[in-house]
Amino acid sequence: MSALVRAALVGAVVGIAEAILFVFGGGDEPLTVMAMVLLPFPLGMFLSWFGRLPVSWAVSTLAPFLLYALLIAFGIAGLTLFTAMDFGVVAGTAVFMVLGAIGYVAPAAMVLPGYGKARAWAAGLIAVTCLGLWTAQDVIAAGAQAERLERAGVPVIGPALDGFDLTYVWDSTENPDEAELNLEYAGQGTGIEVTVRARGAGTPEEACASDGAEPCRELREDVWVSAESDDRALYARRGDAVVRLRGPAATELQLLAMLATFRPLAVSELVAAEIP
Repeated sequence: MSALVRAALVGAVVGIAEAILFVFGGGDEPLTVMAMVLLPFPLGMFLSWFGRLPVSWAVSTLAPFLLYALLIAFGIAGLTLFTAMDFGVVAGTAVFMVLGAIGYVAPAAMVLPGYGKARAWAAGLIAVTCLGLWTAQDVIAAGAQAERLERAGVPVIGPALDGFDLTYVWDSTENPDEAELNLEYAGQGTGIEVTVRARGAGTPEEACASDGAEPCRELREDVWVSAESDDRALYARRGDAVVRLRGPAATELQLLAMLATFRPLAVSELVAAEIP
């Protein structure tokens, strides 16, 4: 087995260990973060020695710093380890493994003798990986958000509004009992706010009451509306989820017409909007 293949295996195992720490230790816990920063040094050194990797001390010392540099570069682009895990534990762990493999193959190619072409390939691989992820950062972020919402039980749906553009998308999935998707549309000199709540999270009547909207009245079966002096909101079911349409300048008939246009949102639509 070539030295570069052994370096890739070492990096992949380090990536799996990091993923286990991230998932079970809580990725934003200070102790977990410290453990993830320090772990590649002893584990990488042991695996490099065990795998009889030439100049193992140099590879296992340089590799963590390359990993840190890659993570910082991706973080600047808005792509974090949380983004990877939003696609699920299996996909997220695969990302950790790939990053680990790149992090160990590149320094191995740099320090091992007789790998001149491999050095060029390693540099090219890092450049292409960074450029590709940087270019696709909006698509990746939108896809991660869609996956996160689906796992929280929130359907990624929204209205098709003629003359309006989807300008802002954000979600709240930290608390499963209050998970929701929020959309803002702008056009025709006004704005429309849309909230999609998790499947099975109450009824339109309960949603209207919980928002403190008074008075609430039933417009038709399973469709409730609140009309305050400076606001108007409609609550209804779309599939097995409760949605809210709010528009200060919209009439009840207009909100009902918008309700009929709900459909699944494509990732390209989320990409076009601003995601915090």
